[in-house]
Amino acid sequence: MSTTHLFSNDRYAKTWNRLSSNLEHINTIHALLEARGRAEGYALGLLDVGEISPAQHQELLAMVKMSADQRAKLLRA
Repeated sequence: MSTTHLFSNDRYAKTWNRLSSNLEHINTIHALLEARGRAEGYALGLLDVGEISPAQHQELLAMVKMSADQRAKLLRA
């Protein structure tokens, strides 16, 4: 899930990639919800400071939702 093209700042891109990739390694539903909340909050912060557009914000949220949903299915299996 490469999102580097969304950010003008490498630090924002690295932080986002770390937050979103954490979702793939979570071992409990509770931890998954926390990690998803952190990623969504970070995306909102990026929107608030003008780093990303509303459309880019929606793209990031969709990616987080998809990753979290996939991981939740694996955890419930």
